Amino acid sequence: MIRRANRNLNDDEANLMPNVSALERIIERVRYDQNAITINEANLENIQFFGKYRRTKDDKRFLVYDSRLLQPGLPIFFLFISRFSARILKNNANWAGDGTFKTCPNNMLQIYTVNALIGYSSLPCAFVFMEDRTEESYLRVFSALSDRLGEEFIGPDSFLTGKLTNIIKKYA
Repeated sequence: MIRRANRNLNDDEANLMPNVSALERIIERVRYDQNAITINEANLENIQFFGKYRRTKDDKRFLVYDSRLLQPGLPIFFLFISRFSARILKNNANWAGDGTFKTCPNNMLQIYTVNALIGYSSLPCAFVFMEDRTEESYLRVFSALSDRLGEEFIGPDSFLTGKLTNIIKKYA
């Protein structure tokens, strides 16, 4: 990409640019931020989240639940949700849930999202890295999410999902 962009420069412009290898090193440094995240640790107890993975841009909590600290000895999950997204979920009666397996870290089974259904759109609001897919773990996830949304929250009117229908009924 860098080489292709450089081809379009005239000689004067090209002389002002850093050389290609210097630009490539800058890009690699940005891609690999040692203080960003250690999610692919073989031992889940060694996973650490730093900076932008723990807090939002306005310095509010984003990683709101780490089951290693609050439920040691049980399958691990991490719940991420901003205050703004929590408000969206609380104010929308219809939700959907979806799990993805292809883009999740090597040591986790899935990334599960809880979405607010707004009109004909589905807005991802909560993100959960999950070690397993047991009914008990989903109940723990929804309990943690409910706690985050506050005592007055009684749950959505509807929850569109695939295989979790029975679990959601038990949670509600």
